[in-house]
Amino acid sequence: MRGFCIVLGDGVTRTESHLLLAIADELQDMGVRVDLSEGRFPQADPGTVFIAMPQDVVGSDPIVAKPSKTQSKRTIWVNDARPGHPQLRQILHFAASNGSLMDTGIDTVRRLKYERIPVEHFQLGYSKRWDHMNSGQPPSRRPLNTLFMGASVPRRNHLLAHFGRHWVGTPYEIRLYEVPEAPSGPSQRPSDSDRTKALLSSMTLLNIHRTVNSEFEWLRVLEAICSGCVVVSEPSTGFGPLEPGEHIFFGQGVNLPHLVNQLAQQVDRLDDTSKRAYQFVKDELPMRPAVEKLASMGERLTSRTGRTLHVTIPETAVGTEPEPIRVSGPEVVKDRFERIVRQSLKKQALESTQIKQHLQRIEARITGVELDETAKVVETAAYPVAEPRITIMMSIYNPDQRLLEAIRSVALSNTNDYEIVIADDGSSKKPFDAIERELARYPWVPAVVYARPVNAGVMMVRNWIINHARGKYIFNLDQDNLVYPNCLKTLSEALEGEPGAAFAYGILEGFNRQGPVDLISHLPWSKKRLGSGNWIDAMTMMRRDILLEVGGFSEDLRTWGYEDFELWCHFADRGYDAVFIPSIVGRYRRSEYSQLAAYLQIDDSVAWSILRDKYPQLL
Repeated sequence: MRGFCIVLGDGVTRTESHLLLAIADELQDMGVRVDLSEGRFPQADPGTVFIAMPQDVVGSDPIVAKPSKTQSKRTIWVNDARPGHPQLRQILHFAASNGSLMDTGIDTVRRLKYERIPVEHFQLGYSKRWDHMNSGQPPSRRPLNTLFMGASVPRRNHLLAHFGRHWVGTPYEIRLYEVPEAPSGPSQRPSDSDRTKALLSSMTLLNIHRTVNSEFEWLRVLEAICSGCVVVSEPSTGFGPLEPGEHIFFGQGVNLPHLVNQLAQQVDRLDDTSKRAYQFVKDELPMRPAVEKLASMGERLTSRTGRTLHVTIPETAVGTEPEPIRVSGPEVVKDRFERIVRQSLKKQALESTQIKQHLQRIEARITGVELDETAKVVETAAYPVAEPRITIMMSIYNPDQRLLEAIRSVALSNTNDYEIVIADDGSSKKPFDAIERELARYPWVPAVVYARPVNAGVMMVRNWIINHARGKYIFNLDQDNLVYPNCLKTLSEALEGEPGAAFAYGILEGFNRQGPVDLISHLPWSKKRLGSGNWIDAMTMMRRDILLEVGGFSEDLRTWGYEDFELWCHFADRGYDAVFIPSIVGRYRRSEYSQLAAYLQIDDSVAWSILRDKYPQLL
């Protein structure tokens, strides 16, 4: 064998490429020749062995061109995709059928060997490339209590949704990226430098599994330990020789936030654990033995002849795989007749709404009500003297007890430079007495309530509030949602720090009567990602001057239900960005029945057609 050629992803920085470069460092320290190639398997002499990650070649987002059959026979595939990866079976099948396979998970190796699949274990260990121990402060002096970085999958999102209430006022970050990534979309994964920077800023790193399969995520853990970040993990298998309580902490999923809070208060223990884990990994867990095993496999490959082995990977060898996440975007209806029926139903629903509003206007005229009159019905004593920086915008229609809960959540905010402006959109049951009684419980809250005589629609009401708001920033709060105490202050400070941003948003905890269920608005801002659909709820904080500049929310009823998304597109089309806060700032109520959700599920083709005509460069 004359050396190795390591094939990296073309133009994409990933954790897996970080592993390949660490392998290159070890091989070079052993005196082995190593070449690097990006995006393709180059022509090389027969004595050269290739090293690559199978997930870079197969799956929904390939970043390396597939090798030829001859190149495949001289390739060692190093797999680090763990159970729960949406293409794990495809990845393992390709790697085992096209060269030699090494896997970083000991449990996966055992399952594959049980199925008679040829595979070798690659025990991850210390790499000088990952060593940033001396680049940062001890954990006790870092700004974040904890950090989570990983793919957004249902199990993780469900568990993380439980944590927000326990970390109110606590500095932490939840950095999720979407999988599978769209080939045409931006990579949501953090770069090497961003990942290292995040680890160096946090006391602890949360390790939460993708699925119920509990195989240890070695690469993530080693990078954290080598950055002085203490790992707090769900129960795992295959974590030896690390010792629980000495090098790493384990806790059941729902107890992880409490464990993190306890460690944040035990600063001496935190610093000692960080030092012990780092020294143990550096001294007792080198990567050299695994790389030497890889080099021996390379020697055998160059002398091996024969056809490529074809194998089948059974489900038992990869563990449970989740359903891929579906981005909310234009619905694809294959049957033409079904599409026509849905469009007709959507049209009838829209016309029914318009007829109802028209009849209300006729009734108002008969009774002598001025249609454009908006009456002030409630005003707190604190409202006239307030000088708010933030206006809480609440458009309501036939509200119930949940509106009072929303008001209460605002009243408990840790900032007082706001006003609440509530506009009732022609409710059939007038809620003003109940609202007045609730506001009386919070005499410090500046609030005003207006009543519109007939229903006009949420877009029109929001625009009316924007025009009459006194705040520099507009925060939209629907009548059945809630904010955490730090929400208003966090989002307003984010906008103060980013003068070029039109709005700021944070992660929302989706909940129902049973409790937290998932996360909403949990992915970072990207103009390119708008083409995949809306991922940001209306619970955002926006600059009032920019809202006025773009004309506020679209009042085109054909885009009803997409008025928020249309506004994000309008901002982006004008060159504005958004600020994403990677922590949970509010609670979004998942209703058992939502008229708007049912309306949107009928058909969205008309709305998307209009949006694409308006914003062709984005969508």
